[in-house]
Amino acid sequence: MKVIHMKNLWVFVIAFLISLLVMPLVVRFANKNGIVDKPNGRKIHKKPVPLLGGAAIFMGCIVPFLIFSQIDLKVVSIVIASAVLVVVGMFDDIYDIKAKKKLIVQILCAALVVGAGIRVNISEYITDNVYLAFLIDGVISMCWIIGIINAVNLIDGLDGLAGGVSLIACIAFMIILGREGLEYIGYIIALSLAGAILGFLFYNFYPAKVFMGDMGSTFIGFLLAVLGIIALDIPENPASIVAPIIILAVPIFDTGLAILRRIAQRQPLFSADKNHLHHRLITKGFSQRQAVFIIYGLAVLAALVGVIVDVKQYFYFGVIVIGFLMLLGILINFGGLLRIKKSVEKMYSEIASTTERRIFNS
Repeated sequence: MKVIHMKNLWVFVIAFLISLLVMPLVVRFANKNGIVDKPNGRKIHKKPVPLLGGAAIFMGCIVPFLIFSQIDLKVVSIVIASAVLVVVGMFDDIYDIKAKKKLIVQILCAALVVGAGIRVNISEYITDNVYLAFLIDGVISMCWIIGIINAVNLIDGLDGLAGGVSLIACIAFMIILGREGLEYIGYIIALSLAGAILGFLFYNFYPAKVFMGDMGSTFIGFLLAVLGIIALDIPENPASIVAPIIILAVPIFDTGLAILRRIAQRQPLFSADKNHLHHRLITKGFSQRQAVFIIYGLAVLAALVGVIVDVKQYFYFGVIVIGFLMLLGILINFGGLLRIKKSVEKMYSEIASTTERRIFNS
């Protein structure tokens, strides 16, 4: 096992202190300029809360990452993509950018880091064609990055929720990458992101003094996705393919249910609703704190299972866990699946009746 050197500890400490000390300045700036998240029918908080907490998380993470990393193409691509996502996220927090435009930016940022060499390498199990393998790995990597970015964004619905779940995932990746000692860049990302998130959480626990905003959730989601790709690429360990999925099971699971739900209700995939896991817990009578700690418990369980699967190389057990989660999601959303069936039947019925009218009228 890799020894945790003092230098590595400094990465975490510097990230934590920068985030902790910059946060009050961010709060003051946001309040002064009216950059706040106002309550509405879908949101749970009752009074305006300053946004832009993601700016302090970004600064806290990127500064030690640049100081302690060896600058290469991968590092440069991560920093540039992160900066772009943070800037676009800031404009989204202020001006509410359309979902399609944000998706285009996410695709470009994902393409940047994938082009720099941060990509999965699983197509070797599928094909011997070098060009096809390159394409498959690139597409899978980009879909993973975009998916995790939006998954973290979707769970950012209660004070301390997205930050805490992301911190737990960071610690899991830290253990995996620190133990392997193979990808130092990933280890530094995990340390710096964990420190920055912890500094933020001092201001974000209920009742929150600041929100991370889209600039924070997209940045954190992006780095967690990068960590997942790096952790997935551990040589001679097939379990590394499934471990990142298990570690990030909470946001992935919640997002998967949201997609099924919106398809069933014939709503746009990017439309907001109040049926996420945290909303359902609140509806069941749990307080905000209780709901957050329940989800923390699920995140810790997922992280522990993910680490055990990776460390012990329990590939098939990991596959079973993922399969179980998928089945559980289907059962939870069974009513949604029935609605999908009814929607499809209705659509075919409408098409058939329209076609029939045209035939008789012609």
